[in-house]
Amino acid sequence: MKKNLIFLVVDALRYDRIATLGYKYKITPNLDKICKEGFSANNHFANGCPTDMSFPSIFSSTYSLDFGGFNSGIKNRPSTLAEVLKKNNYQTFGITTAHPSSSHFGYNRGFDHYENLLDLYQWFRQNLKIFLREPLRDFQNNKITEKEIITILSKEYKSVLISTLNYIEELKKYNLKKNKWNLPVLKKNVLDEITILNLNPKIILEKFLKYDYWYYLYLGKKNVPKIQFFFRSLKENLREKVNNFINLFPRRRIYNAQQVFDRFNETLIAKVNKEKPFFFFLHVFDIHEAKNLFLNFSFSFLFRLIKLLIIRKFKLGGLVYDLSLMYFDHQLGLFIKKLKNRKLLENSIFVVTSDHGLTAGDPKRPALEKGDISRYLYDEFLKVPFIIYPYTKVRPSKNYLTSHLDLSPTILELLSIDEDKSFKGKSIFTNPIRYPNVIYAESNGSGRCDLQNKPIYICIRSKILKVVYKIEKNNISERDVYSLEDDPNEMTNLTNTSTLKDERDIFFELVKIRIKEILNY
Repeated sequence: MKKNLIFLVVDALRYDRIATLGYKYKITPNLDKICKEGFSANNHFANGCPTDMSFPSIFSSTYSLDFGGFNSGIKNRPSTLAEVLKKNNYQTFGITTAHPSSSHFGYNRGFDHYENLLDLYQWFRQNLKIFLREPLRDFQNNKITEKEIITILSKEYKSVLISTLNYIEELKKYNLKKNKWNLPVLKKNVLDEITILNLNPKIILEKFLKYDYWYYLYLGKKNVPKIQFFFRSLKENLREKVNNFINLFPRRRIYNAQQVFDRFNETLIAKVNKEKPFFFFLHVFDIHEAKNLFLNFSFSFLFRLIKLLIIRKFKLGGLVYDLSLMYFDHQLGLFIKKLKNRKLLENSIFVVTSDHGLTAGDPKRPALEKGDISRYLYDEFLKVPFIIYPYTKVRPSKNYLTSHLDLSPTILELLSIDEDKSFKGKSIFTNPIRYPNVIYAESNGSGRCDLQNKPIYICIRSKILKVVYKIEKNNISERDVYSLEDDPNEMTNLTNTSTLKDERDIFFELVKIRIKEILNY
């Protein structure tokens, strides 16, 4: 029987935060162990940041800006890793805790069973931010008519509400600790909201314009009494001010790593037919939500905090990130122990990666403009671990550059399954040398993907050079240029110099080819 696959994506896990991969603080004993006993790629990169720009490469081996962009996730991609495995007689199971990789965006494709354990606050907030913020602003600026904005709301917002109902029904079936929401009440409110949207969409428009991110507090309501709105605003503004100083009252309520691993161990593994190989995809969100440190306050939390302060000699930069990383690493150790006790690793491959990194301590750089995700192309955002455990075959050279585009093809080779012809990447084992050896990362900036009307950002990176291009109205310009051998932390922008001119000329030809591909889909 073919080997099983357990595929774990640890949201926001940075390569340089694992001790055996170079971090100065030894706080990841379990990640260190699987790195040492397995295979760890030394120069592996995400093809975009944040999650919605990274996950298409992970699951479909295509870039986020292929096929018209990432607004629909991977719904329009030719094939997915889960679909290929399912065609090869695999049982396919998945759990995600992040809305960009949820069923709404097609990530359940090819899965027999897919669970969306979402923080619904973030789900509501991000859908306003990504899908509705720009058209609402255009309406306020008289760039589109009331009829046009209502048409957009009737399509986009209704789609979000219907997916919300599906997620509510899912969450009601699972025996999980409640994460803030009263699901029966929320279901009624969402149904009432759909009715209002169908009968009088102007009310919905007025609510978005008046309440902005707080719109989710008034789902299903046609009118909100002024006194209720006044006191609610007072409460939310106070909460915001406190949280800006220290996040004591977080709105987000994620399902944590322990809950995800428990779902696997206590519920999902029981569904497996032992006569067939299985594929499990697991996504955990704890490190991404590091700032919400008081959600898991306990004696063990206090113990980890004191231990970490001693290890770091009371240096604070990146402390909160490391605290969440310690929690995750502990849960990972318990998970691996249970896998071994149940002999699930004897015929399985365990793959661990991250969708992207995060700002956390070093390297210290000037604060990025709030909301400008086109700047998320530094290595702390893009360089991620790619760990295969256990791995006993001959190891290839670990120094060449690989990316998430290569992840699915590599997994298929490890499972002795023919590569999918629609996948753009190549296995890092049988196709280690590419010329030129560069990787790409892409962005369309904040909000909704709009390749025709918004700037496109393409990052091309080799071992010695990184260039970020801004493409706007058919004009290609170098926004950032870094000599990585002299400046590995990307602090000195060489745009106005002739440094590495020959290499930059080659990159310029490559970006012209890539932008033509993007715009010709």
